[in-house]
Amino acid sequence: MSATRAVTRLTVRQVRVGAIVLSLVSATFVASTVKAREATEAITPGLIEDLASNPALRALYGTPFDLSTPGGFTVWRVGMFLAGAAALWAMLAATRILRGEEEAGRAELVLTGPVTRPRLTDLSLLVLGATTPLVGVCVALTFIGTAQAVTGSVLYSAGLMLVMLDFVGVGGVASQLFGQRRRASGAAGLVLGGVFLTRMVADGSSGLRWLRWFTPFGWLEELRPFADNRFLPLLLLGATAVILLAVAVALSRRRDLGDGIVSDRDEAEMRPRLLRAPLSFQWRQGLTGLLGWGFALFATGLVFGGILGAFTEYIAKNPDVQKFMQRFGLHEVATPGGFVGSMDVFAAMAVALYVVTSLNRVWEDEQERRVELSYPAPITRPRWLGASVLSAVAVGVLISCGCAVATWLAVVAANGDLSFADALAGIANTFPAIAMFLGVAVMLLGIRPDLERSGGGGFVVGALAVSVFGPLMHLPDWVLDLSPFHHLAAVPAQPVDWGSAVVLCTLALALLAGGFVTYTRRDLRV
Repeated sequence: MSATRAVTRLTVRQVRVGAIVLSLVSATFVASTVKAREATEAITPGLIEDLASNPALRALYGTPFDLSTPGGFTVWRVGMFLAGAAALWAMLAATRILRGEEEAGRAELVLTGPVTRPRLTDLSLLVLGATTPLVGVCVALTFIGTAQAVTGSVLYSAGLMLVMLDFVGVGGVASQLFGQRRRASGAAGLVLGGVFLTRMVADGSSGLRWLRWFTPFGWLEELRPFADNRFLPLLLLGATAVILLAVAVALSRRRDLGDGIVSDRDEAEMRPRLLRAPLSFQWRQGLTGLLGWGFALFATGLVFGGILGAFTEYIAKNPDVQKFMQRFGLHEVATPGGFVGSMDVFAAMAVALYVVTSLNRVWEDEQERRVELSYPAPITRPRWLGASVLSAVAVGVLISCGCAVATWLAVVAANGDLSFADALAGIANTFPAIAMFLGVAVMLLGIRPDLERSGGGGFVVGALAVSVFGPLMHLPDWVLDLSPFHHLAAVPAQPVDWGSAVVLCTLALALLAGGFVTYTRRDLRV
């Protein structure tokens, strides 16, 4: 077997499961939404105009260009969610393959064969790029299989594929710039969050709609599948992908194995502050996450608070829309408190993802043998893991509160009706669900640490998808119950569901206890 073929097969094995799962889940969401839309009565032209003009709905789901057909409605209802999830997967897969393999030392083993490091980068990018058509084809076939227009089906699917390819390029460039997977993923994640928020601001403001032309998600919207069927934005999406991938390839030729273009300093002045105990050390490690994730969630809170007034006022004045939202599982967001409670679930997903990824530092410390420097001191393994968990929890609480404060400030600035206590109550209501994800992550860390990030993060995203789209897809109750988010009341519009909160916290504590036991009993992976 040639070296090129061997490397290609290895990379395919590393990404195939995720690509297949993403494709099947995307196809399922499309088919279910089309079916649900066909089961409803025809939407009146007046309602279409109202939906298209409401800034809050545009900010959340994008600008609807065709709600009169099942295909056009599906693109509006789930199209942006699918694009965001696909872009996130593509970005994380790129940083995992291109930077994670080098950081773990496995790329050195591959390079002992007759393959150069630049060639390894080229093949990895090629395989990652080749996975994007799988998702696009599955989505296109689903649209066509449900009797939707072929042109619109192919157009949206091609746009989705190119959005994924764009973020393969973003992850590829970040992997060449930074020498650590954590920093590469963080930088690429900031780009993804920034362009997605830009799209939300552009769609939610009539005076800033031109901003859509500065984000791939806006270009995806401007394709207008099942409506005008524009092909020009495909050129922008494709050109951006080509440029980013070319930059990643060029940068790979300019660095050494294990290093990034943005080099870490070999020498630095010693800063012993916060290094004398495990908890303070882990807190220092989490300061970067506090700043980055805190800024992102604060900005998200401002967007949520800024659109609350327009959204609830629009719903209250339109009985037809109330019936429409009731049919598609959106009735809870019709009041200010319900809107805040529903939007806090998305913030909770981000906090849960932070908690899961921050705990991955424990596994990275094992792989890089850094943890061996700590255990000769009078520090036990439960104490080390406990410090990591407490630090992640502290940062998670702070960034959650930051999102709540931003939401409240934006509502007050718009003369809306939301108290500071209600804003905090809404975000605090999500803590039991976040605790469940924390427990799962710690349990995986003790049993299969190599699956902690992907398994824990996949559980978070999957749980949100089930909670948001499960009622629309008419999933069985036992499936909905698997999502911790499904058991949260829409606080502050509704009282806290204390029974569910106690059950979630009890399960979380049991998982945490099991994770601590298994972590202390297994061998270190070094």
